[in-house]
Amino acid sequence: MVKSKFLVYIDENGLIYNLWLHNIRRFITFLVLYYIYYRLLKTETYKKWVKIFAILFAIIYILNYIFLQDFIKEIPEIPHVLGSIFLIISILFYFIELLKSEKILVFHRLLLFWISVGLILFYAGTIPFMLKWNGYMLIPGVHDLFLIVYILAITMYLIFSFGFIWSKKE
Repeated sequence: MVKSKFLVYIDENGLIYNLWLHNIRRFITFLVLYYIYYRLLKTETYKKWVKIFAILFAIIYILNYIFLQDFIKEIPEIPHVLGSIFLIISILFYFIELLKSEKILVFHRLLLFWISVGLILFYAGTIPFMLKWNGYMLIPGVHDLFLIVYILAITMYLIFSFGFIWSKKE
């Protein structure tokens, strides 16, 4: 069986890595989510904090791969945890603004509300797993525990789907 060497890294032992694609995607995903909440928020203080979170996340992400982890072979643990915390705080800013607005009367019909609920559930639930993701992956039998991450992902996408169906079309 011939394996494609396109977009993968093969080390001296023949192990194939494509985590660098995942790492780029994760970096872009967090920055896009920060941008969405930056644009969504009205309060200047909250917007300033989300901008600071995005800049801090980018700096930490880059420094992590310069000094701590291998970009090709490892998932970014510290940047993911901090990025998740920053994203949760940004979503809480959105919820606070929502509570103070008249939109609270129809919050259940807002697509961004459902997306925010899905995101906060997923990222809050994955923080404990991301603390030592790369170390856990080497322990035999621990992979069943990571079923929780998959369940959280499925739940998040189900909430997104519900939001797309239930929310008021804008």
